[in-house]
Amino acid sequence: MKTTPLARSLDQVVELGKAIAPVAERALKDPELRRALTATAIQARGLYSDARRDSARQLGNRLARDRRFQEDLGELVRNAADTVDQARAPKKRHRVRRTVLWIAAIGGTVFVAMKFLKRGSGDAETDAPAAPTATSPNGVAHSPSEPGSLASR
Repeated sequence: MKTTPLARSLDQVVELGKAIAPVAERALKDPELRRALTATAIQARGLYSDARRDSARQLGNRLARDRRFQEDLGELVRNAADTVDQARAPKKRHRVRRTVLWIAAIGGTVFVAMKFLKRGSGDAETDAPAAPTATSPNGVAHSPSEPGSLASR
């Protein structure tokens, strides 16, 4: 079945409406997004009213030569792009996810530090200071805990 241009146009309008609906809903609920949209619209209106007096040729020359006009237009484009990005990406808090990630990062850091410190200090038996030895009257060395040493007498 062949679709008519009007039916295709209506389908496109419906698809566009579905794409715009979440953004429009956010714009109605989010005051920060509303402020950004308003500021961008005011800036665009000011630039348009400044440029609409010129003919196409004058506007082209002005765009090529006028540094202030170029900066204003660039700022408008950056602000509009930022506003669109802000409208597309809803704010997600993810408080639990961030907390778990911080705990995992801190735990991993502590684990690595403990491994590093343990490796750096070596084995406890080999690095332990030698026990003082005492010599018996016959010249044999004994540790203080062994029977027959001078410390046990």
